[in-house]
Amino acid sequence: MPYTELLKFQDDFISGSPISKEYVHFSESDCPGLDVWIGRIVRGISLEFLHEILFTILSELLVNGCKANGKRVFFLEQNLDIHNEKDYIKGIPLFKEEFGHYRKRVFQSLERTPYKVWLTAKNHPDHIEFSVRNNAKILTEEKHRIDTRVESSVKYRNINDAYRESVDNEESSGLGIVLIHILLRNSGVKNRFFELVTTENDTEVIIRIPKRIIPQETQRDIRELIRREIDSLPPLSAQIQKLILICTKPDVEWSEISKEVEKDPSTTAEVLKIANSPLFGSHNQTVSILEALKRIGLKNLESIFLTLGTKKILNTKYPKQLAVWSHSYKTS
Repeated sequence: MPYTELLKFQDDFISGSPISKEYVHFSESDCPGLDVWIGRIVRGISLEFLHEILFTILSELLVNGCKANGKRVFFLEQNLDIHNEKDYIKGIPLFKEEFGHYRKRVFQSLERTPYKVWLTAKNHPDHIEFSVRNNAKILTEEKHRIDTRVESSVKYRNINDAYRESVDNEESSGLGIVLIHILLRNSGVKNRFFELVTTENDTEVIIRIPKRIIPQETQRDIRELIRREIDSLPPLSAQIQKLILICTKPDVEWSEISKEVEKDPSTTAEVLKIANSPLFGSHNQTVSILEALKRIGLKNLESIFLTLGTKKILNTKYPKQLAVWSHSYKTS
């Protein structure tokens, strides 16, 4: 997507305009495009951690929508009335076989019909809304299956629990609906996030994701915990405070900073490591503190001393973060 189109996409979405994609059928070849589309949306509202979950949910709904359309075309081709109970019972196993083993033929049939599936995302002040709509009226049996799955999803902790209890062996097991509920519930999305809307001509599934997934009460508790932790942090060491103060002097001499740095071996080692890093682009290693300080530059030193002082405090108060940093470094 060209840069100007990308900007328009983001501006339209943030402003609340619906962003839509249209499919005749959905398969693996469509997955990369869907993944990029979702990525652009979640980055705009800082919900990147839901990217993979939304991809799983929306691809499942798109497949279901295309499958529902394909089922109607297949019944017509077999001269079966999808609304007739006997024809339905006779046709479902045949369609299951066709869709499972000869899906390409189903897709080719769909391309000769007006059936389509639309995916839409819309930004609201407090939530983001995704909808998947296909232009086919839902059958009573299909709606009953979905309602049953929605009701039963409450008792499942994970998809394995649902799979073990699945007894629907005529069509797809309906686990996609359960999967959607489990994924969203385990991601912190509670209450009414799933809605099925039906008309004479369309079937639409709507997923609503709140922008504040963590409850406000929990957010307040977290803020209070952070505030208490900040208040309990010890001050910067006297030497770091003195170094920061020296760096702010308008007429400071390099030798004055150098002498103060050399009083602490750990600060000396950190300054040398930073000065010799690729960040400053020098091909020659230095062991001189004076040369290292000049290489870093006066404008950077105040921030570096503040960072070193803060790092010492945090490493002492939160030793576990050292293990996290070490693991991140080794696996990066």
